[in-house]
Amino acid sequence: MADPLSIGASVLAFIGLADRIIRLSKFCIDGLKDAPSDIRMIHGEVSSLRAIIDVLAESKAPSFLENNAALLSCHRCLSDLETLLPTDAGVGLPRRRLTIAELAWPLKQSKARKTLVELSQHKATLLLIISGDVLHELRAIKTTLHEIQNNVTESERRSIQTWLEQTNPSRLHNAAISKHEPETCAWLTRSDGWRLWTSSTSPYRMLWIYGIPGAGKTVLASFAIEKIRLLCEGATNYVYAYYYCHYYNAQDEAIPLLRWVVAQVSRQLGWAPVELKRLHDRGCEPTVPELQHILELALARLERLFIIVDAVDESMPRDEIIRLLATISLDARFYKVRILATSRHYGDIERFFSAVSSSISMKNPYVDSDIQRHIRARFQSSMRLRRWQNSFQAIEEALVSGANGMFRWVDCQLHSIERLGDKTKLASVLQDLPRDLTESYIRIFEAIPEVDQPFIKRILLWVYGDSRTHWDGRGINGKLLLEAVSFDLYGIKDNAFDWAYLQDLCGCLIAVRNELSNPGVTDGDSFDDGASCWVTLAHYTVWEFLSSYHILSTPVSAFATSTEVAERQYAVSILRNALAARPEDPGTHWRRDREAYCLVVGCMFLGSPWLQTSEDLDLFYHFINPQNPHYRRFGPIQARALRGEEDFSSHCFFILAIPSQFRVPEQAFERENNAEVVLNAHLLKNWLYVGAGRSLELPAIGRLSQDEVWELGKHQVAGHFIRLNKSGEVQEIGFDGRVWDITSPPTRRLRASSLDPRAGSPALVP
Repeated sequence: MADPLSIGASVLAFIGLADRIIRLSKFCIDGLKDAPSDIRMIHGEVSSLRAIIDVLAESKAPSFLENNAALLSCHRCLSDLETLLPTDAGVGLPRRRLTIAELAWPLKQSKARKTLVELSQHKATLLLIISGDVLHELRAIKTTLHEIQNNVTESERRSIQTWLEQTNPSRLHNAAISKHEPETCAWLTRSDGWRLWTSSTSPYRMLWIYGIPGAGKTVLASFAIEKIRLLCEGATNYVYAYYYCHYYNAQDEAIPLLRWVVAQVSRQLGWAPVELKRLHDRGCEPTVPELQHILELALARLERLFIIVDAVDESMPRDEIIRLLATISLDARFYKVRILATSRHYGDIERFFSAVSSSISMKNPYVDSDIQRHIRARFQSSMRLRRWQNSFQAIEEALVSGANGMFRWVDCQLHSIERLGDKTKLASVLQDLPRDLTESYIRIFEAIPEVDQPFIKRILLWVYGDSRTHWDGRGINGKLLLEAVSFDLYGIKDNAFDWAYLQDLCGCLIAVRNELSNPGVTDGDSFDDGASCWVTLAHYTVWEFLSSYHILSTPVSAFATSTEVAERQYAVSILRNALAARPEDPGTHWRRDREAYCLVVGCMFLGSPWLQTSEDLDLFYHFINPQNPHYRRFGPIQARALRGEEDFSSHCFFILAIPSQFRVPEQAFERENNAEVVLNAHLLKNWLYVGAGRSLELPAIGRLSQDEVWELGKHQVAGHFIRLNKSGEVQEIGFDGRVWDITSPPTRRLRASSLDPRAGSPALVP
């Protein structure tokens, strides 16, 4: 490649030469009466060539600098043409006539024409250079425009990430890590399996940790997550994501897991591909292959991605998530991914994972040491256990020996010792400890006085039912729980039970988180009215025991239930509580106020299997009948939800589906009331489906036939919805027309644009 400086100098020389020829040819044209056409051609060709050189010089195109042979040839041609024209001596003098003889043009004509032909050829070469550079620039502009048009903005990326986070496991992680005792679980990071898994030398990309129920797998997973978080913070292009499968979710966790992983990777990278935006804009649920493709695109920007998945066995069903994890561990597209999964030691899981992973059993001496530390920490934090300080050594030895690796079993025994009033009985208790977790639960339920059994059943029913509503994972508010059970048992709207009474009776069957507890104070040691406490089942195994066939052959079979029975009883209780709601009550906080809670949850039951009989459905249609007094409470609750005064989950979408108020004619017939019920039922059933372009099905309304429902849909109804305007203010949107017109897709678009985009489908509607 020639020196750019020499090329630049030749360009300047070329321009000067071209300017002289243009000036000389113009002088000849003006001085000759009939100037030869060849001189006119010289003037035209050189003028156009001068313009081309100007363009090339200004563009400074690389192709021009690398291909200057045509420029040098043009310079030579111009030099030849200059010799054919008169010198500069006469240029600029007073105008005079030239003669052909003086110019001697006939003798120069042949050479001039030949030079012009050659110059024209070289000029064409320069024009090709220009056109190539222009095309290159046009392509660059087109590429830039394409990138701008397809670029995912920051606000779009946040919206996409929120849409992906269908199931957020962060609260489960926070709860699990809060249970971690200092110095426990450290054996994991010292193990060969961990060191290989975190390195690039392991033949396996997956580490499987398995153990029996209650072995502390979830706490161990939370510990592993924190260690991986620190590892990724200290490395370049290392990213991590975690997910907790949970029986509360009652779902196939494969797609929720992938959605959450993709969202977390996107957040940590601050990036979202156009393909992900297309999935979001399409408005449909993404599939596993589509999400795997997005993950593959993300991996191109990463050095390593760690994924920790806890409790694979709690996915319902679990086939898809097992296959998904095994596929990622084997597929060459995901060679940068490292997966750590925990589960029980089930045969179907072992068949898949044993072939694609290295494994670590939770039954090992290190877990026994962790149990010992756990017992000591409980003694330090519990005032009731401190009473047994003199017997600590005997208690510790007995529990470590009998635990068989089960933290959950230890917690149950510690709770029994806490409640033990007669100190003389401690020795016999330690000598006759339950053999396993099932026997522990049998003894716990046997110890409940018969008079208190209805109370315990209702408590567990509401705690379990709340877990199935897919709220935010906190559990059910303690004060609300006691009020709901009081209403169920006695029909009173105020609390009939003492908070300490609940904790004493339920013991280790429930877990209590007191949001006002100080660090170092055990949750549940505060004896207030429960308003600051949130209650969940203590462990998955509690509900497993109650709903198992095994309980039927035990002395506590009176506590036996099933998921279907519990769901129906919970739904009926919700509706009865809601129908009794006082219309004048100002309560709108659906996580703390019993009536507001029941009004919100009740809206999601239409079409769910929770309402199993015609009487259940009749109860529901009373619930959505705007002529009943409780309906007046919907409007204020909807306004609170729209204003976003506290977080709400997808179930608030159901309550937002129905009108906040109807305008009823003075002499309305019963059929008008039924038409309003049809409107509400139709809106609730299709609230989340119209946007996806699905057909509107007629819901069955009580004991009415489909024809009767259709006729009711032709009646006029009037009222208003409440929605957010563009300024974020709550406003009324009136309607007045036939039921079927109001429930048509255009009207359904009254949904506020600010609603939580995570809602994909009703949690309890198949």
